[in-house]
Amino acid sequence: MNKKILLLAGILALGATSFSAEGTRDFLDGFKDVMTPNENITGSWNQEFKAYTDTESKDDRKMKLNNEIGLNLTDKLSLGLETNTYMDYPGKDQAGTDEFTTEVVYNNGNIGDTDLSLRQRVKYDSAGAGKFLYKPTVNFESYIGADSAEASLEFSYARNTGADDVQKIYYDIDTNWTLGYGFTTEIEFKGAVTTSTGAATESLLYVGLDYDYNVYTSADEATKLDFYAGANVTPVRYNHKDNEMHSAKEMLIETETSMTLDHSWTNNFSTYGAVGMTTKDDTKTHTSNVNAQGYVALGLSYSM
Repeated sequence: MNKKILLLAGILALGATSFSAEGTRDFLDGFKDVMTPNENITGSWNQEFKAYTDTESKDDRKMKLNNEIGLNLTDKLSLGLETNTYMDYPGKDQAGTDEFTTEVVYNNGNIGDTDLSLRQRVKYDSAGAGKFLYKPTVNFESYIGADSAEASLEFSYARNTGADDVQKIYYDIDTNWTLGYGFTTEIEFKGAVTTSTGAATESLLYVGLDYDYNVYTSADEATKLDFYAGANVTPVRYNHKDNEMHSAKEMLIETETSMTLDHSWTNNFSTYGAVGMTTKDDTKTHTSNVNAQGYVALGLSYSM
């Protein structure tokens, strides 16, 4: 497994090195233009209120208010902000801690004369005592004919109150394909290594299948009703600590089904409402239920 990590690290290092060797002069020459804000900064603001029912056989219903702001400061530099505020139902006291994340993304573009492209992300997450992340990502979809294909390493530093800080490296190869007739599929290999202790978590293969269907579209195309159904499984999991490979009989199966009604009021502003249900079942510890949980969501989106 360490060989796979080194291979992925090599792909990313090669991409970054190629960009540095072949593109440094052009990058420095154009640095002033790249970092100069656009005359008309573009961006978006999305807000969603979501209420969850109790999970099957549990008393854990909650509500969440999510805000996402994205700003394209230049052609290559963007900024993202996100907050999640958890609220209790009347009589409840289990909403959890509010969350805040902020990130800066720099799109380097193509690496030399190749069709590989490099994107870098720096992120802060307030979860726990705070977490800092750096994530370089190489896109290689043009080489395999996929709709999207990315290889990434994420370097994570998490502060730990009253304990040692934790450093991790997450590795991920993620591909997406359009199958036609509303179906898309995702195949992903991912895992993590805790470099501060030398421990490794499970590596896993993730396979997902999604289906989207437009139920109704108004004559002016301002109003749309869409149906979504998705399912994913982890047919292969490898436990590094125990040197144990889990079979397909011990996999996590997740599903989601939803209906969404969307209305565009202007070219820049739209609102939506959605109802849906998720399920989650670990076949290794299978019980009499599949942890079904329903939700209702109301949201708005504004772009500029």
